[in-house]
Amino acid sequence: MSSYQSPGSDRFWSIIKQLEELTSPLSVDKFCQNLGIGQVELYRAIHFYQIMKVQFVVKEIDQLEMIVPPTEIPKIYIEMSLTEWLSFQGHFPVLDQVKDSLFHQILVDRLVNIERCYQEYDFFEAYAALEMDDSPFKIKAQINLVDAVEPEVKSIFNDMPDIYQTIEKSLAHQEVLSISLKDGKTFQFFPHKIVHLGGNLHLIGEDLIGACLLYFDMDQINKVVVYQDKSHTPLVTSKEVEQFIEGMREIDGNTIRLILKITNPQNDDLVPLFQFLGKPALISNPKGEVIWAATIEPGEELFNWLYQLGSSVKIIDPLNFKQDFDRHVQENFKKSA
Repeated sequence: MSSYQSPGSDRFWSIIKQLEELTSPLSVDKFCQNLGIGQVELYRAIHFYQIMKVQFVVKEIDQLEMIVPPTEIPKIYIEMSLTEWLSFQGHFPVLDQVKDSLFHQILVDRLVNIERCYQEYDFFEAYAALEMDDSPFKIKAQINLVDAVEPEVKSIFNDMPDIYQTIEKSLAHQEVLSISLKDGKTFQFFPHKIVHLGGNLHLIGEDLIGACLLYFDMDQINKVVVYQDKSHTPLVTSKEVEQFIEGMREIDGNTIRLILKITNPQNDDLVPLFQFLGKPALISNPKGEVIWAATIEPGEELFNWLYQLGSSVKIIDPLNFKQDFDRHVQENFKKSA
């Protein structure tokens, strides 16, 4: 079975539960209104299902953006022996106290076998992929939070809102783009991810003409248009995109192995926006705290993320990064004073 990972917030679970209960198309606005959520949260939940090949789709119907559920959602059937069922019941009142007991091991053995039967529906694998996918599903929420905490921090998309909105929707809808750069070059492009590389935001995706991965500095994009009548089956996997990012990082050499202790992981967003997490790890202790570790690119956005986590996070390593972050906090405090 998977080692412990944060299973997401109650808010996230409420969204995917409501999506699963859809039996007919429902407008994006209505769905978000019913749950009191933003569209970026909805797109993120849809993407989570798409990682497991459960194809919820957002499409325009009668000039409304509609969520169209798949014709069938997989069901997981569990058959247990009497002893296995009794061992399962034994967990109900004492789940936190029984990991060394025999009846816990009986249940674990059975659940491991069930998990093997349904490997394509692995929650932890899908959620980890979602957390490491730095596509802009959470941009608006992040921008709002940054503006509320530190007014002097400007949105990275202030100068190109139309480009941001087009890319956001294309990632959610898996659409092909026409991208024009400021140097006049134009590409037919299937976007995969937005990520920090070398201190700047880059859009990574497939060049449909050259049939290869490309990346563009977001500052160099002049215009983005969606091809309404063009579809594309990705030629590369998310793993290959990750390997591409890791290769670019090795060339640049600007990464650290960041280790944090987070005391309130249930209420915190454990992934900084647009950051690719290399070799991520989460380890919990009996106090409910989490040791968080990843190879990551340092920079202003990472400082802002840590600042927003507030007192619930402690930087364990590296020491020089902790010192840089402390200076960042002091400088921003002086600016706001």
